[in-house]
Amino acid sequence: MRLSGAIFDLDGVVLDTEGMYTKIWGAVGRKYHPEIEGFADMIKGMTLRNIMDKWFPGEELQREVDETLRRYEAEEMEFRYLNGADEYIRGLRERGIKTALATSSKREKIESVKRQIADIESLFDVVVTAEDVRRSKPDPEIFQKAAELIGKGAGECAVFEDSLNGLKAGRAAEMYVVGVVGTYSRAQVEALSDVTIDRMAELVGGNDIFKR
Repeated sequence: MRLSGAIFDLDGVVLDTEGMYTKIWGAVGRKYHPEIEGFADMIKGMTLRNIMDKWFPGEELQREVDETLRRYEAEEMEFRYLNGADEYIRGLRERGIKTALATSSKREKIESVKRQIADIESLFDVVVTAEDVRRSKPDPEIFQKAAELIGKGAGECAVFEDSLNGLKAGRAAEMYVVGVVGTYSRAQVEALSDVTIDRMAELVGGNDIFKR
């Protein structure tokens, strides 16, 4: 079956933000869970709700961590496209490929991004956020929801992911998985991907998975 739908994770795939989130979650992890090495890497791809429920029980603690993150996103984060990401996605749309954003972030995060990148939602036919699903990656629910909203079956969709939880979710959804190397080693990403790239720019005018 020919691919005709593209589903993108946000951080580390469309936006160059993984390093910033690794920094802030690393600080949160060291403060609240010093016994866990690599806390920031471990939680990548999970929704904030799942992170809070599992690692920060109690309303007061959750409110404290949530406020730290909200302040960081609103006041300190710089949002910018990863090299080639916007060009590649716009090119897909021009060819009639349906596109979806499927992020574990909240809708509030998208609004923060839009204050710096006003046109980001124009890249996608649909945007699915943490509020739209019950289960976090590596569960495939968010990708299945995105595919449903763009009117595509699993076999028609390619998932673009960089986190191990996201790659596992793409596999579980039985979609074609494009792994983007960033936080994790190429070997780790390749083990869960159908094709592996270092950046979206590699696909602009190059290897076209939508002709497979």
